[in-house]
Amino acid sequence: MKAAVKQRIDQYTKTADIEYNLLHFDLAVTNKGKAFRDYDVHSVLKRSGIKQTSTTKGREWFEVDLDTAIAAIEAVKKGESSLGQIKATTHMEQIIFRPEQEKAIVETLASIDKGKTKKL
Repeated sequence: MKAAVKQRIDQYTKTADIEYNLLHFDLAVTNKGKAFRDYDVHSVLKRSGIKQTSTTKGREWFEVDLDTAIAAIEAVKKGESSLGQIKATTHMEQIIFRPEQEKAIVETLASIDKGKTKKL
């Protein structure tokens, strides 16, 4: 099965000029025995708030960690439309604002909530 998966990915990535690492593969069959497509997994990712990557030529690629990708596949298999409470792991460090930055953010959000559109 792995050889068939690799062959199919090679067909697609050759025309999209994309390099990949095959980290996981699975049968695209739901728990009820119905076949599904990659687009079904894409829909779960999109409904879960995960955006497509803009760094590649292809439009079918998402920048997610392996656990999130597997969770999306499992969601499709179970008939779920999103990842629910699962949050995608990001590789970004949490930003800790200085007190004056935090104050500026709070004031800006309050101004937006009040409908202000001009600079203060």
